Amino acid sequence: MSTSKFVNVAANAVAKAGQAIRELPRVFQVKEGEGHRSGITKGDVLSQEILLQELEQFADARFLCEEDTSHPRAFNKNNPEGILEAPLVFVIDAIDSTARYGAELDGWCVAVGIMEYGEVTGGAVYAPASQGGFLVVSEKGKGVTTTEWNGRMVRPVVPLVGEGTLPKNSIVLFGADAPLFRNVANILPELYANVRLGSSGSSGILTLARVGARRVQAAFQTPQKAWDWIPAYRAALETGNIVQFFRIIKGELVPVSTYDFEAMCTSMQTTEGRLGFVAGEPALAQKLFNLLPRTGWERFVPDTVGGKW
Repeated sequence: MSTSKFVNVAANAVAKAGQAIRELPRVFQVKEGEGHRSGITKGDVLSQEILLQELEQFADARFLCEEDTSHPRAFNKNNPEGILEAPLVFVIDAIDSTARYGAELDGWCVAVGIMEYGEVTGGAVYAPASQGGFLVVSEKGKGVTTTEWNGRMVRPVVPLVGEGTLPKNSIVLFGADAPLFRNVANILPELYANVRLGSSGSSGILTLARVGARRVQAAFQTPQKAWDWIPAYRAALETGNIVQFFRIIKGELVPVSTYDFEAMCTSMQTTEGRLGFVAGEPALAQKLFNLLPRTGWERFVPDTVGGKW
C-alpha cells in the first residue's frame, strides 16, 4: 500500500485547485435535467481539470468524478464497474456546495478521496474560504492533520479518548438536504434543545471533515452520492469517531454496515442505493442515530426536487 504518496499528491492537488478558483467570477447555472438546487460554475470545471491533471501522474489511477469528463480513466458514474477491485481510485468532488461558492459565501470545499482495492485509505479536503484556508488530510493508520490560516497553523488531530463530550457541550451539524425530509425537520427542536449548537453544515464533505478534525462532535447526512462522503470518511475514523450508514428503502430507514458497489452508482433512477450517515463521537452518534425516524421518509431525488414558490 502506497497511501502516503497518494495522500501527499491529493493534498497538494486540492490546495492548487482551491486557490485557482477562489477568485474566479461566479455564475451559478442549473445543471441540465436537474432542479434549481443543483448547479455548476466555471470553478467546478476548472477545479476538476486541475485535479485530474495533478492525479493522473499515477499510471494505475482511475477516477470517479462528480462533473462529466471525457478522461479515458474515469469511471461511468451510473455504473462504475470494477471500482471496488481497482488498485487505486481517486474520488473527486471539484466543489462541494456549489450554491455557496456561486454566491461568494464560505462553507464550500474541494475534495479528493483515495480508495485502494475498495478500501477508503485517505483523503484531502480543502476549504479556501474558511479559516484562512482549512485543509484536512487523513491517512489510514497515520491519523489526521489540519492546516489553516494561510498555512501558519499545522496541527495533528488528537484522537478521542474516553467517553466523549456531553451532549450539552456538543456541536451537531446536518447536511443541507436533511431538512427537505419533513420527518427529519420534526426532530430538530429536540436536537437543538439538547446540544450547544445545532446547525446546517452546508458542504456535507466539509461537515464530515470537521468531525474528523474534532471541531464538531457529530453530524448526520441524508443519502448522498459517493463523492459527498468518501473524501472525509477516513478522517472521521482515524480520530476515534464512528460512521453509521443507512439507506432509505420504501420509506423506511435501514441501517447498513458498510459501503458497497451500489453506493458508488449515481444514477438518479437508482437513488435507493445512496448512503446516508451519522458520524461522530460514539455515544453521541448512537444517540443521534436512535433519534432519526425509522419510517415516514418520503422518497424523492434531492437533485431534482422543486417547490411551488
